[in-house]
Amino acid sequence: MASRHADKDALAATAPLLVDDDSGVIATAAAPEIVVYRRRWWILAVYSLFAMLQGWQWGIPGGIASSLQTLYGIDGFTIQILLAYGPIFYLPFTIPFAWWLDQRDGLRGTTLCGLVLCLLGAILRAAAVSGATWSIACMHLGYILNAIAGPVAMGCVSKLAVRAAAAAAISSVDACG
Repeated sequence: MASRHADKDALAATAPLLVDDDSGVIATAAAPEIVVYRRRWWILAVYSLFAMLQGWQWGIPGGIASSLQTLYGIDGFTIQILLAYGPIFYLPFTIPFAWWLDQRDGLRGTTLCGLVLCLLGAILRAAAVSGATWSIACMHLGYILNAIAGPVAMGCVSKLAVRAAAAAAISSVDACG
């Protein structure tokens, strides 16, 4: 008798919820089991902060253009160049980072590389303290390094969602990243 109830429960768990007249079953009642690990949320938080930092660093010249012009003695064209480094360097570095992302431990490697590039770019921009030629060169190089990290910050979200989330939570991770 117990096996009979077990068979009924198993049948009820896979019984169709919706049935289409033409093709049969559309959906079943079996719900996927979702396991939540704190480490996965930690990884998602670190990656989201990295992507936010990269975008924030890239957009700074637009908000402080008049201060940059006064402090460094640069013109509006130079500020536009600093902003254009993002799209300019995104295209040539997308393919190498995409290839690296598909390698073993590629998600970790590309993310660490992107973090290091953003860090070095921020350090170089912090070193640019005057209108001297070396200072402006440091500022340009800092923005270039941050721009190279752009494909990592914007392109690894889907891979992160697939690797760090259960199948039912992939869209949630994509939205957070």
